[in-house]
Amino acid sequence: MIGNSMSDEEFIKLSHFDRIRRGYFDKIPLNFTLIGVTIAMNVFAFSNTNIALICGIAMFSLGTYLKEKFIEKDDIELKQNAKSIEEEFRKREINKQKGRKR
Repeated sequence: MIGNSMSDEEFIKLSHFDRIRRGYFDKIPLNFTLIGVTIAMNVFAFSNTNIALICGIAMFSLGTYLKEKFIEKDDIELKQNAKSIEEEFRKREINKQKGRKR
């Protein structure tokens, strides 16, 4: 499930906060990589940079795995709340149309 799990049309229907939360999922692997490299460099005191790189790669893999799990969980939650999301999107579109008519 690597890549986007939802189309642009579905993404647009999400509220602002849901879009931000969904965007943070993409940052998890990089954050885990930075944490892994930093911990490895501090623990091993720069004695072997290969260990830091290996730890960074391992943490990147863990971060990618967690990202996919979080996206799967979010997709399930979005499917359960699909009706309310669709209603909120319609209300926003109606408000946009009213704002243009003024």
